[in-house]
Amino acid sequence: MGRPDRCSVRDTRRCKGDGKSPGEPPRRYEPMGEQPNRASLATTARVVRGGEAEDVHLEVILEEPLSLEVNGEPVALLMRLPGMEKELAVGFCLSEGLVRSFDDIVGVRHCGEA
Repeated sequence: MGRPDRCSVRDTRRCKGDGKSPGEPPRRYEPMGEQPNRASLATTARVVRGGEAEDVHLEVILEEPLSLEVNGEPVALLMRLPGMEKELAVGFCLSEGLVRSFDDIVGVRHCGEA
């Protein structure tokens, strides 16, 4: 693979448009509509210890999909915890051999950025 022109990451549930058609603007952030943007979910779990069952209220961290593109082409769909998307994208590209070094990366952009 040659030197990437652009490396972008996008949350697949929040981006619209493919940005590949002539004259089409790059992807942009779109709200998820009715679904709230949450990194965790309050829930109840039943814990059994020594034959005794107890309902426990807790927060569960939610994974979200992240689509990784290099030069505008999709290369991976990653499930991840929210946050540090750019660092995850760079680390993935390096560890999977999509780029040889940091010098091969011209830029990293989240689709929510102008």
